[in-house]
Amino acid sequence: MIKAILIFNNHGKPRLSKFYEHYNEDTEQQIIRETFHLVSKRDENVCNFLEGGMLIGGSENRLIYRHYATLYFVFCVDSSESELGILDLIQVFVETLDKCFENVCELDLIFHVDKVHNILAEMVMGGMVLETNMNEIIIQVDAQNKMEKSEKTVMAAIITETQSIKEAVTSINTIELNKFSRLLSRILQKLHLKEERTFSEEEEQKLQSALSLDKQDLSLVLDTTAFILEQAVYHNVKPASLKQQLEKIHLSPEKAEAFCQAWTAVCPDVVEKVRQRIFAPKKLEHVGWQLNLQMAKSTQAKLKDPHAVLELGVRNEDSESVVEKVFVEFSHQELLQFYNQLETVQAQLDSLT
Repeated sequence: MIKAILIFNNHGKPRLSKFYEHYNEDTEQQIIRETFHLVSKRDENVCNFLEGGMLIGGSENRLIYRHYATLYFVFCVDSSESELGILDLIQVFVETLDKCFENVCELDLIFHVDKVHNILAEMVMGGMVLETNMNEIIIQVDAQNKMEKSEKTVMAAIITETQSIKEAVTSINTIELNKFSRLLSRILQKLHLKEERTFSEEEEQKLQSALSLDKQDLSLVLDTTAFILEQAVYHNVKPASLKQQLEKIHLSPEKAEAFCQAWTAVCPDVVEKVRQRIFAPKKLEHVGWQLNLQMAKSTQAKLKDPHAVLELGVRNEDSESVVEKVFVEFSHQELLQFYNQLETVQAQLDSLT
């Protein structure tokens, strides 16, 4: 098992540290200093593995390292790991970094620490080696990068700065922060209740006075705020992405931060409630069918004209027992068209699951 992966420069400055056993922060820093002291004093002509320091297990563990230019790559492992295998793994790690950053250097580890951790996570998870094929690692990292870019693209598309949103943002920016935070909290509480107003008429009149907005501006603020939150729920947007998008439509930084704080506090609960919400007032209980065949008449050509009749049993959500029967008749062509539409719906549902 791999106990820790450390990268530090020639001066002992850590550039990456990943521990697969729990240590408090002070102990981790001591392990890094101890490991640097053990590795940096070794001659270049000796082998690249040695006993671990006392803080990380002593002789029970081994330090396996490679030195590239200004950086040391050190893996601390137990006796179950092959020293030569880990040396190869370090080489794969470095070559992958070279591929991703075009000749990796110390600055890449400083300014792209998240990407470095993503690469490492494709190789090692929980101290166990997952992948040693550089091409497979790069494919997975590229896929993750595309997903992140796609998320940014989607986020840019869900809130467009229309004229009404511009007007709403102007009004929102004039509202006191503590009042706006309470407004957000109330809207989030009622977001999943589609048929229920967030505020009563009496409450809206009080809000007009409290927020110094006329009826039209208040309505625009409430509708726009609810729209932004509904889009965040639908796309399950991360708080940081939401804040970035809100600032792009010129919402003030403190109001954007208020959105993010409110969203972060209730995100899982609101998303779950909205997903459970019934979007249609009726649910399908059962389906029946029969085939009617109109035979040829003596005055017409000998033609059989088939018609299908579907019986749909639907029930209102507010009624537990009453089932309404709806009969729909299809010709052969109409039934084929209906079937093709259902296939399209099914394909879209499959893409979401």
